[in-house]
Amino acid sequence: MTDLLYGRCDACGEDDPLPVSALAEPRACPHCGAARLPFAAPFELGDPRQLDALDRGPLPLLVLYGAAWCGATHRSEEALDAVAAEERGRLVVVRIDVDAQPELAARDRVRSLPTIVWRHRGRETDRHPGALQPEALSAWAALHQRTT
Repeated sequence: MTDLLYGRCDACGEDDPLPVSALAEPRACPHCGAARLPFAAPFELGDPRQLDALDRGPLPLLVLYGAAWCGATHRSEEALDAVAAEERGRLVVVRIDVDAQPELAARDRVRSLPTIVWRHRGRETDRHPGALQPEALSAWAALHQRTT
């Protein structure tokens, strides 16, 4: 069975089923035909199985563990949005709300908020506890892109 995620088309706003294995490939929206790469914005994780599916995909993951009540998480989100747009098609940026997904936070040993984790092929390769400014997060992502 193919792992599917759903991404929203930038042109028409409809949900588009995306096979995880094809996340790096340009594709046409099945609703409006617009050419697109998935995930111009961070992917909001709604189910722990989605992270496992993304781990099986071809792209590295930049994961932000945060919470709605955390001011440092909100400061990191601007930087995360910028990286998602800049690196679209080369990595997937994922947001995980630790209050909604406490089992993932526990599994991945998240002890401070926000925690930013770089994952590739199902393994964590680096982490940064705390907020990062947009330039610092972009540089961190670029460094990992070169070594992935």
